Amino acid sequence: MTDREQLCREFTELTGGHWHEELYSEDEFHIMQCSCGYHAYRYFENWNPSYDNPADVLSKIIEIGLYDEFMVQYGGLSKFGRHLDSILVDLIIEPDALLKAAVDFLKEEKLGSP
Repeated sequence: MTDREQLCREFTELTGGHWHEELYSEDEFHIMQCSCGYHAYRYFENWNPSYDNPADVLSKIIEIGLYDEFMVQYGGLSKFGRHLDSILVDLIIEPDALLKAAVDFLKEEKLGSP
């Protein structure tokens, strides 16, 4: 598993999703095992999210209700309203920086929660 795939896996699981490991592959047929133990049979690859688009990462953060907290931590919100600043722009432009920041943020959130 590449470092990027590991980031995608962590982000998927930290946001309540399931990651799927390939157990067997032949031509277009793949047997996958979900991180919850469920087995599935697929006729195509890429069952797991890739989060190639930074909007997908932010969308997931919004979906789980932690957008404001994430944006405050990374400088995207001020007490005067929402705005993108240079820190968030850097996270979006640099490949995988937003995904890594989101994983780090979610790990901190989990450690801080009871």
